[in-house]
Amino acid sequence: MLTDNFVKNESLGVKIKLLIRKILGREKNKLATFAQKFYQYPSIKYLSKLEAVKHKFTESQLPSYLSAENFATTIINMLKERGAGTSVSEQIDYSFRFNTCQIQQETLKQLTNLYNDSGRDEFLFQKKLESWFDATMDRASGWYKRKIQWILFLVGFVIAIMFNVDSIAITRKLSADKTARDKVISMALQSRDSSQSSDYILNSKFYDSQPAKYKTLLAEADSANMVMGIGWDNLPDSEIRFWRFTLKAKLPYHALNPLGSNFWGLVITAIALSLGAPFWFDLLKKVVSIRGAGVKPEKKPVLEVEEKSTNFFRPSNDVLNEIYNPIIPDVAEEARKELQTIAGVWSVGLGYIKSGSEKIKAVEVNVQDISVQRNAENKLGKEFKSLPVNYIINKEPITNDLAGGAEVGNLTRINGFGVVSCLLRKNESDKIFFLSCWHVLKGDTIWRANTGKTELIANGNDDIIGYLVDGALTDNFDIGIGELSSPESYSDFNKSQNISRGWRMVTVSDAMNETEVFFVSKRSFKQSAVIYNDKVSKSILYADGNNYMLKDLFSIVRYKVDGTIVAPAENGDSGAVVVDGAGYPLGIVVASDSKFSYAVKFSNFMGENAPYSDYKVLIL
Repeated sequence: MLTDNFVKNESLGVKIKLLIRKILGREKNKLATFAQKFYQYPSIKYLSKLEAVKHKFTESQLPSYLSAENFATTIINMLKERGAGTSVSEQIDYSFRFNTCQIQQETLKQLTNLYNDSGRDEFLFQKKLESWFDATMDRASGWYKRKIQWILFLVGFVIAIMFNVDSIAITRKLSADKTARDKVISMALQSRDSSQSSDYILNSKFYDSQPAKYKTLLAEADSANMVMGIGWDNLPDSEIRFWRFTLKAKLPYHALNPLGSNFWGLVITAIALSLGAPFWFDLLKKVVSIRGAGVKPEKKPVLEVEEKSTNFFRPSNDVLNEIYNPIIPDVAEEARKELQTIAGVWSVGLGYIKSGSEKIKAVEVNVQDISVQRNAENKLGKEFKSLPVNYIINKEPITNDLAGGAEVGNLTRINGFGVVSCLLRKNESDKIFFLSCWHVLKGDTIWRANTGKTELIANGNDDIIGYLVDGALTDNFDIGIGELSSPESYSDFNKSQNISRGWRMVTVSDAMNETEVFFVSKRSFKQSAVIYNDKVSKSILYADGNNYMLKDLFSIVRYKVDGTIVAPAENGDSGAVVVDGAGYPLGIVVASDSKFSYAVKFSNFMGENAPYSDYKVLIL
């Protein structure tokens, strides 16, 4: 019973924790693991809070019980919140495709397989998650018991030594001494008769409420100990000298001698104790058919879903293609197909061209040099599908990270440095967060995996300013979110960035009227620019040597004296927040070429149904 109580308060909670770590991954990053976010989710966190109140001595923060349904619905809700789209299937698909929850790779593969096997149906996906949880839980008791078996044995061995419960000596004494055996039986019968005629509860107040009965039970226990030879009362005192002090204690040195029978008797007792009270009660139940605990309840039936039902709920491939790849007539796409065989064409998309003081819609073609422009003109002409074609000699867009000395980056320095965009608040949290680019804050170049260091530094030194907790590289944003270690040091940061309002959307009007915007560069200089295009897609070269297509960006430019355009952002400006004259943040700089700087829109990652809508720009 003592060994059972040793792990009673924590065993179930620890078992659940080990199970969740086994299912959801084992990375040991500071804050960003999927398993840690699972425990912080409200449906799980409040179970833990209740347990913390319940177990005041241990202050446990782990739930002692977790149902398969709660596990499955929490996982689905987490995926939906970090997804994008109007339907649940779109949100879950987006979350898996870009791993916006930063799930460990093996776990991501397992979850994706379960989702695909369910035909992308939320109900079937939940049932498969529940089955996965139940199957793992069935095995949890086995591997958890193996983890604590040695601990229970050591606790049992200490208890056996403390009370000198030598199983071999007790067996010898009772088998050879009929008087002792009869005495034990007599005491057991007497104790049974006494307990049947008395109404008492053994608890911490028992001594105060019934002192006479307490003394009687204590005397019976001492008598049993004397009969069976339990305890060290017959052992002479030994002296322990420490400096000028002398202590007297009963030290059973011989009990630790593996050559003596006393040692192995204690080992047998420890093994028996490590099996736990349930084992012995179950054994007694089988021997004497005791049914004190009642009839074993029937197993709760599990809802089985036939595999053929997947085909019933699964839409056809044509329907799925229409949902996820809607067919929209796009002049730019047709122009892109016309020019796809010409080397040196960086990008083709819808843009603008200036006609006097006005801007009109045009097909925008970015090319490497004048020879490529001529080849493209011969293929496409100066007008395509009734739209003028604007040819721009440009360089390949690359991220604006810097080798060192800028504002913020990862402790590894593997991706260089960028700048802090702005400070954020998160719903139901009193912590302060900051925004920058994912490719700046990430500790390695594996963009869609929860790997690498999470420590973040500033100004090129090794002083930790925070930890990477959220972010992703998807097809329409590249953002990283860090938690500040000392928020008071950055209390006026948003004000220094000219931010006085919450973010707003970038519109066609911004491009047509060339709205003036500002951002603070890596050198802490306020840079001015204008919005040139409100919607542009670009293939951007990243630090891992691969190109990633980012859609729905907006571009900003600066006009030179001669009227030509140039990219306003430089290397090291990745993450700089673009703010309009009214104090509205619009987006953050992610890349530049020779003509344009490109920014991710706030609406793409913090708008309605966007993955990070639970974050808000901090306004003081």
